Amino acid sequence: MQFRTRTWFIISLLFFVAAAVFWQLGERKLARDKAAKSAASGPAAAGATAGSPVTNAPIVPAGATNASVLATNANDPLRFRLSNTTLTERQLLDRLGEQTFAEKGAQQTLREIEAARAVVQE
Repeated sequence: MQFRTRTWFIISLLFFVAAAVFWQLGERKLARDKAAKSAASGPAAAGATAGSPVTNAPIVPAGATNASVLATNANDPLRFRLSNTTLTERQLLDRLGEQTFAEKGAQQTLREIEAARAVVQE
């Protein structure tokens, strides 16, 4: 079924109007939520705990691996990075050694080729 150009134009206008209406509804809801949050944070904010939505402080999960989150600089872009180890990034990189996995694989392949050549030459 084919529609005329005028029909598609009217359908697209209706969608644009619907988008504008829902956009305005969203803005009204955001303003209403913001007003409710500011009214609720007045006298009750004094008894708020760390990590609550009122203080906007980062919530730190329990455990030794994420204990350093609070000690980081506020301007550090990695301050919210989670870790499953207590090692620093430098220590993890040092454990890899100077060679990458590709380099180690290439060296192993060369050793196997040399061993195969030695067997063939015998």
